[in-house]
Amino acid sequence: TVPRRIVHLWTVTSEAPADPVNPQVNPQMVELAFYSLLGHVQALAGRGGEAAVELAVVSTGVQTIDGREAVWPEKAALLGPCKVIPQEYPNLRTRAIDVVLDGAEAPAEVAARLIAEMRGESADRIVAYRGPNRWVQSFEPAPLGPPVDDKLPLRPQGTYLITGGLGGLGLVFARYLAASFQARLVLTQRSPVPPRDQWADDTSVKIRQLRALEELGAEVLVEQADAADETAMRRAVAAARERFGRIHGVIHAAGIAGGGVIQLKERATAAAVLEPKVQGVRVLESVVAEEPPDFLLLCSSITALEETVGQVDYCAANNVLDAFARYFRARWPQTRTVSVNWGPWSEVGMAVAAARSWDAGPPAEPRGEEIGHPLLERLVTSGEQATFAARLRAADHWVLSEHRILDRPTVPGATYLEMARAAVTKRSGSSEVELADILFMIPLAMNDDEEREVRTVLEPSGEGIGEGFGEGYGFRVMSLLPGSEEQWVEHVRGRAAPRVAAEPRTWDLDELIARCSERTLETEPVSESSDSLVAVGPRWHSVKRIHLGTDEAMARLELGEEFAADLDVMHLHPALLDVATSLGRGLAEWKDYLPATYRRVEFRRPLPPRFYSYVRRHGAPGKGEVLSFDVTLIAEDGTELVAIEEFSMKRVGEAAARFAEPIEVTTAPGVGSSSSLDRTLATIGIAPDEGVEALRRILSRHPAPQIAAVAGDVALFPAPR
Repeated sequence: TVPRRIVHLWTVTSEAPADPVNPQVNPQMVELAFYSLLGHVQALAGRGGEAAVELAVVSTGVQTIDGREAVWPEKAALLGPCKVIPQEYPNLRTRAIDVVLDGAEAPAEVAARLIAEMRGESADRIVAYRGPNRWVQSFEPAPLGPPVDDKLPLRPQGTYLITGGLGGLGLVFARYLAASFQARLVLTQRSPVPPRDQWADDTSVKIRQLRALEELGAEVLVEQADAADETAMRRAVAAARERFGRIHGVIHAAGIAGGGVIQLKERATAAAVLEPKVQGVRVLESVVAEEPPDFLLLCSSITALEETVGQVDYCAANNVLDAFARYFRARWPQTRTVSVNWGPWSEVGMAVAAARSWDAGPPAEPRGEEIGHPLLERLVTSGEQATFAARLRAADHWVLSEHRILDRPTVPGATYLEMARAAVTKRSGSSEVELADILFMIPLAMNDDEEREVRTVLEPSGEGIGEGFGEGYGFRVMSLLPGSEEQWVEHVRGRAAPRVAAEPRTWDLDELIARCSERTLETEPVSESSDSLVAVGPRWHSVKRIHLGTDEAMARLELGEEFAADLDVMHLHPALLDVATSLGRGLAEWKDYLPATYRRVEFRRPLPPRFYSYVRRHGAPGKGEVLSFDVTLIAEDGTELVAIEEFSMKRVGEAAARFAEPIEVTTAPGVGSSSSLDRTLATIGIAPDEGVEALRRILSRHPAPQIAAVAGDVALFPAPR
């Protein structure tokens, strides 16, 4: 039998962490913190069964409460499994509990407190005890004012070492240092680079980027060195000091994207992800310790704060980087050290690389119960977690063939709402569904002849959406990268719940039309932006009349008779929903917006061929990077069909205009050619100039040792739990 509760104590050490001024590294810490948990869970899952299991991971030296406690940074690798395990194994519930064994309390007292914690029903996932005080981890907005140039730890012609220097983020920062400070740049990367005397004749993208840095006034030294290889890094640092002298700043941007579920995760695969960040930062500490730099920037990821399926190793590696930032603050107080949890970038970085498609054959046919829905097709797994699978292809699915971003078939955001609705209805039997906190991540763009396996996953959330609802779910929609057996890209996430049927609200259509009487248009292709970023097919041309008022609009929509059969299965028709919500662009001073989030969607009745959309601006008017609206879809008899609260759109006009031109190395470091998917990522990602601005603010303001940097308003992103 499988125990109901398991206590993992491998990262509890009786001795205090090493003195930060004189560190003593324990090479077994990653083994104890990460691989032991990985092996335990793989063995546990191999026993089968879906019984609920509580896994308490107890540690010492992982958390710091007052910023002065010494930590074992490598132990923070346990946070990766603790965060990801429940996402991949719905029956496993984890809790990370950090304690202190310093002799101030008797061991029996600490043990009693731990037993009480493990028996409790708290939803807190990361806990720290300091004596009788119980602390839980939380995050709060940290807006930083404009950069203070005279407080930047950057020098004209300063020497800066960037690991992963020829990667996307590394080149963005290198370009900034070159253009603004004519810096001496030391760029390391694992693969070889031709000698400097051969650059003039080399036409590769990397060499063109390096030449561009020199044209901006930089001196560039490129060294082949794996960040985790101390011998190679010592050689690179020695070469840098011989040529330039002291190294004034270090940016640790080396890393490999993770991928793959825990049950199939092999040690070698995880090690390849962990080593550049975990071992790499220890190597950096060793090779620059004799002369610590002015600043040390650790490029972590928002993945460290999230709970993402298939990212257990990458989540662990970045949590270690975050812990190292706290460690270095104590070890080198004169060095400005910060770990930045970067969100996805729009033109460079791992999100872009992972989202690109390659020509490859289709994945193996998934087995499961036939669903009869074109966007779900089959129920692949059941139990507490339900996974629906479909294989999408532009030739077979109009949501792709009739919706193109920069001439590439791209799933419209409204499609994911229909997928979640249909999944919850199938799972619960309820015809009324509520969706909440919907966040669009990476667009699903495909080639015309490409086929992609797409999965919609429902996971019990353990919390309801509100009164009048059934059991709540978290939902995610992911796709399998062509040519990969386990590399999944997440496109959207949110919460969902079946709704108890009730009489819907009724609206007075004449009154609403009278409110929107400033201007009337007979028709308008509302889903196409002025710069042709988006091109749509006939199902999108459904607007028959628009009534515009002050901060509100009313429109009549009608689906062509030839498409009426769509509504038999697609009760939240993606094209109609996309058009109905896009009416808000008519109320904006700018027109170039694409969907970003939905706060709440109440689905009460299937959409008929003809209905009205009533849109109201949410919040103050004016130009903004993000606009929000409330939208109500109403039947011809006044019955409320769908109510949407805070539908937000992000402006992409300037980015779209920029991306319409071929991307040259002088405008987009790290990108050799412009793919349409790279360009669509601008709707959700950090643009290079935004990333540089964030860097300047962080370095000049010297905030906490860990800070997350994401594009858009903080409210658009889910808070870590």
